[in-house]
Amino acid sequence: HPVYKDENGNLRIKAVYMSGMTYTEGRGKKAVVDGKEVDGSLFDTPEMILDTLQLKQTNTFHGTHVAGCAAASPIANVKGIAGGNLAGIAPKAELIMSETYGDEQQKKKYEGSTTDVEVLNVINAMNYMEEYAKKAGKPLIVTMSMNTAAGPHDVTSAESLAYKYFCDRGNIMTIASGNEGSEKCHVHKTIDADHPLKVLLGRDNEFGFINYMLTDKPTKIRFFLYDIAKKTEVATTNTYELVNGINSQAAISKEGEEAGENR
Repeated sequence: HPVYKDENGNLRIKAVYMSGMTYTEGRGKKAVVDGKEVDGSLFDTPEMILDTLQLKQTNTFHGTHVAGCAAASPIANVKGIAGGNLAGIAPKAELIMSETYGDEQQKKKYEGSTTDVEVLNVINAMNYMEEYAKKAGKPLIVTMSMNTAAGPHDVTSAESLAYKYFCDRGNIMTIASGNEGSEKCHVHKTIDADHPLKVLLGRDNEFGFINYMLTDKPTKIRFFLYDIAKKTEVATTNTYELVNGINSQAAISKEGEEAGENR
């Protein structure tokens, strides 16, 4: 796309790190951060980046859109734009892009573990970008055009702390605030064995999950479906032991009301 080239036609994208794309021969190269091999595939030459047989993303174009808002090169005579000129906020910046969704191979690799694959991929991407910026002797700004309503959003989760420490090292981050401002998706309450917390998670066949962060001790959680009209429990899951600092998700889907019980 012309917005990612400079006035001389040179590609401004210096690297594309697909942190969730399992490396295979002939598609990019193995990713290395701080001297250690990490998950994902790296494309760090114009030839690699522009080779759609090696690097092809078909899930979404959202990242391309927001990267243009952040750093598009000036384009003249754009229809529908006052004055006809359009450019991003930082049109001279060097760009590194990363797609952090894990592929099936990576998901299978971590199946059954407590590793949140997408968080792992985001942190690996951040670390790669930080290492690149240090070698180039340039400041780093990371924009994350992605978000989730999960988690406490109070800088106590392991993920939030990773972002904090990243910024404490002199980097800058901008993170999407999300689209859930009108949703009642957070509950704050002190609970114990005698005062369980029950939360309605979803309706009909919707996917419901509960994401927690405790500050003092582990807890247990059980998901069940409850028919409000009949006032009976329809189905239930096993009890999950949750450890402080780890987000846990579990859900069952069945017609009827879906609720979660946290003891």
